[in-house]
Formats: sequence, C-alpha cells, structure tokens
Amino acid sequence: MLRSLIFALIFLFLVPAMSMSNSKPEAVDINTASAEHMAKHMKNIDLKEAKDIVAHREKHGHFKSVEDLGKIIGRKQAEENTGHVSFGHRHGH
Repeated sequence: MLRSLIFALIFLFLVPAMSMSNSKPEAVDINTASAEHMAKHMKNIDLKEAKDIVAHREKHGHFKSVEDLGKIIGRKQAEENTGHVSFGHRHGH
C-alpha cells in the first residue's frame, strides 16, 4: 500500500512538470521586442545583434518577414529562428 501511495505521489508531481517543460515558448515579436528579450529568447542571437535589429527597426520601420530579418543578422541565423519569431504590429512605418 505504501508503495502504491509513493507511485501515486510521484505521478501526481511528475506529470504536470513534464507537460510544462514541453510547452512551446511564445514567438518573439521582432517588431515590438526589446533587444534584451530577443537575445534571451532567440536562437544564436547575442545582445549586439539584437540591438542591431532594434536599431534597424527604429530607423527603417517594421520587419515583414524572415527574409527582412536575414538582411540584418544573416540568412542562416534568421532561418534558425523561423517559428521562434513573429512579425506583428506591422502598421505605420
């Protein structure tokens, strides 16, 4: 009986923890995110590159696609982040 109780408790705590670890992080909105947020949540993007993204956005307006982003950080890095980024808030250049 004690063994069953132990297994039940393990199951009770492990299943929710496993489902939380498998949850997909939200995509980073390139057109609104801070450089710090981008550097933390994008693949292979350091703070300098993230600051370059923000500077370009502020000077030239919002990004519309991964291809636009690739012009700043390089095609390979942009493609690595496909699915991890979004391009919301495209209004008003």
